[in-house]
Amino acid sequence: MRKVREVTGSLLILTALMLLAACAPAAVPQEATAETSAGTEPPAVEATATPEPATATPEPTAVPPTPTTAPTLTEFELLDQGNAALEADDPQNAVGFYNQAIALNGSYGEAFFKRAQAYQALGNFEQAILDYSRAIELGAGNYQAYNSRGELNYATGKIDSALDDFNAAIALEPTFAQAYRNRAELQKGAWLPQAVILDLEVYLALEPEAEDRADVLAMITELEDEIQRIKDAQAGLPFLDDFSDATGGWFGNTPEGSTQIIGGSYYFKDGGLGIEVTTPDNLVWTRPGRSFTDVEIEVDARKVAGANNNVYGVICRYVSYNNFYAFLVTSDGYAGIAKPVDGALDEDVLGESNLVLEAAVNLGQEVNHIRAICKGELLKLYVNDQFVLLVLDESIAYGDVGLIVGSMDPASGTDVLFDNFEVRSAPKDP
Repeated sequence: MRKVREVTGSLLILTALMLLAACAPAAVPQEATAETSAGTEPPAVEATATPEPATATPEPTAVPPTPTTAPTLTEFELLDQGNAALEADDPQNAVGFYNQAIALNGSYGEAFFKRAQAYQALGNFEQAILDYSRAIELGAGNYQAYNSRGELNYATGKIDSALDDFNAAIALEPTFAQAYRNRAELQKGAWLPQAVILDLEVYLALEPEAEDRADVLAMITELEDEIQRIKDAQAGLPFLDDFSDATGGWFGNTPEGSTQIIGGSYYFKDGGLGIEVTTPDNLVWTRPGRSFTDVEIEVDARKVAGANNNVYGVICRYVSYNNFYAFLVTSDGYAGIAKPVDGALDEDVLGESNLVLEAAVNLGQEVNHIRAICKGELLKLYVNDQFVLLVLDESIAYGDVGLIVGSMDPASGTDVLFDNFEVRSAPKDP
């Protein structure tokens, strides 16, 4: 039984050694073999794993991104993006989107119309006008394009073009209220009160809840009063005064409109009205206290004393002491049309730096027949039945008439006598 156990143990050890040999290439020492064969149980052999040689871990290779192609937007999608930018108060980016849409389709009228709105928001009016015009050519925007272009034409001083645009907008869409409001504003500047009132009434009928309703109603009332005032004033024509009535009825040149004349005096003598300037380098005038709009004024006048370095003539549309037109001649041969600014006569209205020398003007104490026409913006001067000067100015629409004298000499005054003063309605074709 002992031998069996020994043999059995030897077989087990041998089997283990064979397994170790299969796992490890190293040879088993001879001493161990001998002991085993002699039946001596060998010491336990620990299995040692042979270390693998160290291998560097490779860096991961960067994988290039897969190229992607941005989706191509259509002109319609670009228009939508531009509209979104415009609504977000970003007109600069909106222009960029509209540019791309137009690059894809050069006949895309809606893109031109919207780009015009963006340029208008940026203050680039000239480019906006060009784009509105292109949109109109392409049939986009229609009445709104005409109206918007009209607003820009009006803002840039192209009044006739603006009126054409507003008319076109109304013709295309008779219920478009803003076009009536815009046209009324334009015609108000051109002094067409009846047309203005009509457009404002249509505007309020189409927009009964308009934010500016109160202002529009006040404007209508003001214009109606002005029309009545003009009718009443024109009913007083012709106005004639040969100054045979020495009781007067004329006012002075004070801001309050009294009979006092600052810097001089007026008098009735020899069937005429005289104005004497006693303060050197000064202007004085007198007026009958009436109000007219479009008139023709005539008078005979001559210097009776004082320096030839003077001015004298007639006044139209007198509103205040520094707001009227003066038609002037001088005793040394000059003529011109002027209006006061801040109390001094402003000759810039002449288009000249000063009054101009005119052969038609009689010199010294000779009589000059002065004829002045005030009709709309047209101001026209005749001297001794010869045309002298035409000036356009629309800053004063109506006012009183009168006579004016001034001394331009720093050392002396002057004295001028007037006669046969006549005021009639301005001729239809002046």
